[in-house]
Amino acid sequence: MISGKIIINGAGSILEDDYHHNFINLEPSTSIIVNNLTFKKFYRVFASSGEVYCENCNFIENNAKFWATTTPGSVIYNKNKATFYKCVFNGNDNSGSGDATQGGVLYGDAGSTTNFAKCQFITKNDN
Repeated sequence: MISGKIIINGAGSILEDDYHHNFINLEPSTSIIVNNLTFKKFYRVFASSGEVYCENCNFIENNAKFWATTTPGSVIYNKNKATFYKCVFNGNDNSGSGDATQGGVLYGDAGSTTNFAKCQFITKNDN
């Protein structure tokens, strides 16, 4: 997305990609608000230079290792600002990167801000 704001109320829906795509790439001056949606089996859900806010969302079995990337983070590669509130992370992985320091959920550039509040991290790779 190159400009504007998207608001998604998932109403409990599940988006399953079977490891074919990212969900969305956000450029600077863009934002997305997502509520009550499950993202399952994406390479990466968000690649963001904009702002991401997720509430009551589930992130299940997303895995950047299926995509040739030097910027891991199976839920978000954050270059700006992201907030996750009351979200659940389960089975997200990036172990195929060969670097255990690179998170299964988050990879953030220097200067980026990511907040997690009242979230649950279920498996060891959801770091």
